[in-house]
Amino acid sequence: MRQARSASPAAVTLVYGTGMGEPGDSEIEALLADPAWLPHRVLDDGRLVQFVRLSREERRELPFLDERFVADAAPRLDLALDRIVAAGRAAERCHYVFHSAFCGSTLLARALDIEGVATSLQEPQALVDLARLLPPSGGSEGQRRALDAVLGLLQRPFAAGEAVVIKPGDFANPLIEAMLELRPRSRALLMYAPLPAFLLSIARRGLCYRPWARRLATIYRRQPEFETQQTRDLLLLTDLQLAAFLWLQHQARFARLVRDLPAGRVAALRADAFLAEPARTLAAAASLFELDLDAARAAAIVAGPVFSHHAKRPGRPFDPAALKREEAAAKFAYGVEIGSAVEWAGEVAAEAGVPMSLGAPLPG
Repeated sequence: MRQARSASPAAVTLVYGTGMGEPGDSEIEALLADPAWLPHRVLDDGRLVQFVRLSREERRELPFLDERFVADAAPRLDLALDRIVAAGRAAERCHYVFHSAFCGSTLLARALDIEGVATSLQEPQALVDLARLLPPSGGSEGQRRALDAVLGLLQRPFAAGEAVVIKPGDFANPLIEAMLELRPRSRALLMYAPLPAFLLSIARRGLCYRPWARRLATIYRRQPEFETQQTRDLLLLTDLQLAAFLWLQHQARFARLVRDLPAGRVAALRADAFLAEPARTLAAAASLFELDLDAARAAAIVAGPVFSHHAKRPGRPFDPAALKREEAAAKFAYGVEIGSAVEWAGEVAAEAGVPMSLGAPLPG
């Protein structure tokens, strides 16, 4: 073990398994058995995993488990992937909430983080790192090995008997098939917003989210679910047309999963259905994941602080009236642009055979 670098005066990063002072297998196993050490980054083309130490309470205070929010001062540790694989991990229960953004997935995952029932992970950076390593032709055996190791570490619960619900970031969606194949007992909830609501969410957030859609669209351009004459040159599309293209790519992937996976392993959930009946939906999602959560407890969670605070700004009260004002202002300013993008997307969807609404609803 040796000190590698200091991200800040309070942060020390240690490197294990690099050939200098390597610890024994029992020491590595003890480190990997502690769920507080979260696999945070995948570095060096997949050969090195960086861990960050975060308690359950610290994780709950963060909107997402990515570099924007994980403090530099948090203790970090680097470990060679080969040492992680050699140590092995015991199989635990792991399920997924996949999403296409702005659909309530963060709120749902937070609501399912219940001590003694489940631990939820909000958009771990390590999965995004692995997705970015994917070549256009798909993953290699080495990348699959790295993903298997990272999943084995993400699915460690804080308490015995808990399931782990992983909500990957949408940048990690190219890994969906591999994640499901590597964990054949896992189940998946596919969350999405109706296209007009998705575009409104981007428009009302200002210029900062338009580049986000362009960056994510470039990933899908490398591995598209479909291609039509109107989507061959993304540079010709307006910002919201490009965002609609991104939504359609997600939708096409989700539709394929619904079609190809066995009944009962996957379910789809639209944002407006979730918000219309949050308690019923929460209990149904828990049932999909085989969690011990009855209707009465689901109703209590909906009536509690998780639903009264911003899902992406923990600790800040949620103001429904303010949200309605923001949406009304955005509709006034961008309504014509949104309507044009929705009309364009409808033409593309018809040509490519992409459903605007998914089947496989949650039971119950």
